[in-house]
Amino acid sequence: MICNYPNGAKRLGQVGRLPGLYAEGLALLDDCASYVPERLIEQIGQLLKEAKRLALLARQEHRNCTEEEMVVLFSLALVLLSECSGHVPADIVDKMEQLADQTGRFAMPIRYERCGNMLVIDPFNVSG
Repeated sequence: MICNYPNGAKRLGQVGRLPGLYAEGLALLDDCASYVPERLIEQIGQLLKEAKRLALLARQEHRNCTEEEMVVLFSLALVLLSECSGHVPADIVDKMEQLADQTGRFAMPIRYERCGNMLVIDPFNVSG
């Protein structure tokens, strides 16, 4: 499924839901931690370190994270969720799919597809 903005006209950030969706994505990654292999746990840790680094940098510069920084962090979180999907229970994958759907409708265009317990999310190369 390819999700785009309603009417295809809204720019990223106009709706303002990205930070909340990003927080939901981080909470889901936390839920995944007890099911996934060590390599994914390390990648989740690296994402959290980068998020903290960017937040600290923004705070030092007396600003919020830029739209571009939020897009990159959230895109990385979505890719990690996609990689975790094959290792977690179906109820968590259901929540991941809901997050992908909400992201596509309210925050940024993405492509996602579910097959059984696998969810593939592609926030980087959206076509169509």
